[in-house]
Amino acid sequence: MTLLSETTLTQDSETFSANELKEGNEHAKKRVSFHTLGCRLNQSETDVLARSFEKQGYRVVPETESADVCVINTCTVTEHSDAKNRQAIRTLHRLNPKALIAVVGCYAQINPEAIADIEGVRLVVGSEEKMRITNYLEQAHSASVPLIIRPKITKKTFTAPVVPHSRPVFLAMHVCFVGALS
Repeated sequence: MTLLSETTLTQDSETFSANELKEGNEHAKKRVSFHTLGCRLNQSETDVLARSFEKQGYRVVPETESADVCVINTCTVTEHSDAKNRQAIRTLHRLNPKALIAVVGCYAQINPEAIADIEGVRLVVGSEEKMRITNYLEQAHSASVPLIIRPKITKKTFTAPVVPHSRPVFLAMHVCFVGALS
């Protein structure tokens, strides 16, 4: 009978028991960060996306921390906002060069090819499909070129339920919708 030699861990090594991994140890989870541009609707949708990623086992981290996936929820009301979108994408790629950069939202719907040409972008998801982004991550990781998901949009894409006694964001939605169809 031979004894196995003892394995030495380096100081920066971490070990996790099977239970810790099963229970979702925070350090063992993949990390995702979010950057949101535009209206309150985008802010609200980003919150929903974050919860969706958490349900898939991701740990949501601030933009300032390294992440495995960086999601940018974009707006395209003006030419200036398009430039801000591109700048945000490049900045996140520079801060997280190994991360999968996923661009979602109005700008991704209107100009997906231009976004896909930006270094670091691996996934471009238009307005209609952005809430299903987690369904496309594996495919985007293995694709040799950026994956573009952009179904044709309709008025239903920009329809949101109205809550009584709340301040609606219809003006921004109208501007996005009109711009998306032109």
